[in-house]
Amino acid sequence: YKMKVEKELHVTGKEFFDEIAIAVMADYKRNTNKTIHVSQIKPGLKYKKKMKGRGLRQNDVAIKVINFIPNQLYSVRFTSDVDTTLVTYTLLQEKDDAIVIEYSERYEMNQNSLLNPEEFQKKRTIKKFERLLSTIEKEILRKRKNA
Repeated sequence: YKMKVEKELHVTGKEFFDEIAIAVMADYKRNTNKTIHVSQIKPGLKYKKKMKGRGLRQNDVAIKVINFIPNQLYSVRFTSDVDTTLVTYTLLQEKDDAIVIEYSERYEMNQNSLLNPEEFQKKRTIKKFERLLSTIEKEILRKRKNA
């Protein structure tokens, strides 16, 4: 299935995508024990991650950056033995005091999966996305206040 959600955030496009880059660099470090620079977040960057909470066992998930255009777009693919998810954040609009971000997700079950959790997955994803964006926005605003 495919899903898109738009949300207005009271931060700048630069702040939003800087925060995404910080999260990507931290996740990469946590999972590889290697440090990367923001300039290395580009198409083709790959690493593996252990994900909890997917069924009863830990799954290896392959993460691959599809695209990263600072202040505009971030797209990443997560592939496990069960499914593939393509996640994209796109800056749609930049106003004086806010931005509009579109979050889109394309989710595909692998052929051998017996599950069909589309509706459940969709509702969960929208909630997860809105929580995630609010968390990013709060973190940026907190950093602004302490700057």
